[in-house]
Amino acid sequence: MRVIEAPPYCSYAALSYVWGTDAVILKSTVADPFEGKDSLKMDNLPFTIQDTITLLRKLGKEYLWVDSLCIIQDGPHKSEQIELMVDIYRNAAFTIVAAGSGSATAHLAAVTPSSRARKTQFTASVKGFDLALSTPPLKFFLDACAWSKRAWTYQEWQFSSRALIFTPVEVFFMCSCGTKCESIVGEQQGAPNKLRPVKGLGSLGDLVDKFEIEIPRHRMVSGRGMHHASDWLGFVENYTKRQMTYESDVLLALWSTMDEFRRTAGIGVLAGLLETDLHVALMWQPSGPMRKRNATTRDGRLFPTWSWCGWVGPVHYELGDG
Repeated sequence: MRVIEAPPYCSYAALSYVWGTDAVILKSTVADPFEGKDSLKMDNLPFTIQDTITLLRKLGKEYLWVDSLCIIQDGPHKSEQIELMVDIYRNAAFTIVAAGSGSATAHLAAVTPSSRARKTQFTASVKGFDLALSTPPLKFFLDACAWSKRAWTYQEWQFSSRALIFTPVEVFFMCSCGTKCESIVGEQQGAPNKLRPVKGLGSLGDLVDKFEIEIPRHRMVSGRGMHHASDWLGFVENYTKRQMTYESDVLLALWSTMDEFRRTAGIGVLAGLLETDLHVALMWQPSGPMRKRNATTRDGRLFPTWSWCGWVGPVHYELGDG
């Protein structure tokens, strides 16, 4: 394995995960050695990335985009790469979402043996009725996991074409046509009154068999863009609920999204506020405890206190019909 410049129009997967404190990142001092053949060793990578590579090999995919390895974190072109984040995730064949852990040092459940909370979906026949124990819906896991609380993962999720989401219990696949999970209980062919429980949820092979047909066919985003001022205001409300390690990243983690909004809606964004609807954008209100942001922009300026980006904490808009 090695870090390379991907060939044009290649099919690749992207990884969305929480770095944690022990992430392996690419710096200018180590970039060149990783470009040589077999220079990237599995044992040197955190478990989340190791398991993702194992999964992609099983799926027959050659290329993986991982921010910590594909962006030179102290390099001169880091900003250019960050500006392309929307396109990177939107053009990926699918995004692997590590929603089952709060650090890159954790395994992807199901890829590594004995790494998930349950092995089968339990069923029983009671007085002629076949019953199956359902698992929690996807929203239950996303609301509780560390991944959905991080600022950097928000635009990765919003613009992914398709997502293969790993939770502690099972794997979900989401695209524009809906959501599919491992614990589906279907009817046996020719016996519509009989349930067919899903067995072997711990098997990577079974997982690949279930999802390999779906992955190339549908997109989560079907021409979706941010076309109206209300789209941006809703984005800000959800984004400000999230956390980041470096407070100075507040606009950087949205840079690609702001560029996308300029392109699709034709509206510029100034310090996180809409330029053409500044009188509306200034009407943000705190939704909880807030404090002044103790950080500066990339060019050393303070974040303006008249914008939500100058504060740390959730905000909301209360706009009337008029």
